[in-house]
Order: sequence, then C-alpha cells, then structure tokens
Amino acid sequence: MVPPAVAGELERGRALGIDLPDIGTLPWMRIQAPEGLDKVPTAADLGAGEREVLALGLQIPGAVVILDERLGRLHAGTLKLTFTGTLGILLRAKAEGRIPEMGYLLDSGDPKM
Repeated sequence: MVPPAVAGELERGRALGIDLPDIGTLPWMRIQAPEGLDKVPTAADLGAGEREVLALGLQIPGAVVILDERLGRLHAGTLKLTFTGTLGILLRAKAEGRIPEMGYLLDSGDPKM
C-alpha cells in the first residue's frame, strides 16, 4: 500500500518520462490515505510522501515502512517504526526467489534512480 503523496510522486515521474510503475495497473497495490499526520513531525526537508509513509506506519500495526532518505529513516527510528529501503526490498525478493537477479534492477541507466 502507498499513500496518495507517493502515488502522486510516481505519476509526476512517469509524466517526465521516467520508467516507473503505474500503480493503477498493479492489482496487489492499493492507495491508502493515512490518518494522524499530526503525529508525524514536520521537518523542512521531510517531504509529503515521507510524512504520509510514516503516518501509515503508525496507523498499521506491524508495518514495515520503505524509506530511502536519511531524514525519513531518522524519523522512523524516533517513532519506533520498522523500516527498510529499496535495496532491502530487492535483497529480500532475491532471497525469497521472487526475482532471479538484481543487477538489471540496480543498473537502470537513469542517474536520478
């Protein structure tokens, strides 16, 4: 599940021509608006996507939030949330046999990725 702000970030990236998934075509993906944004600290460098991910993490018992930015991870730790990053997800998928290899996923050719 992803919050609306993250879905919006993906859509904006796709509109710019970046090869990103279309959440609407993934039957296992669901957009979920978080409750309790007031429980997540407001920081100048913490984006809307990170704030909504943290709020969802607080809302869903046992959730593992996916955050790649250092500031988001610091806040996740402060909020006592379990977190991982994109690389952690890929390593787990490889270990579980869900993907045959990781090289092609890590070498996207896009310097922004």
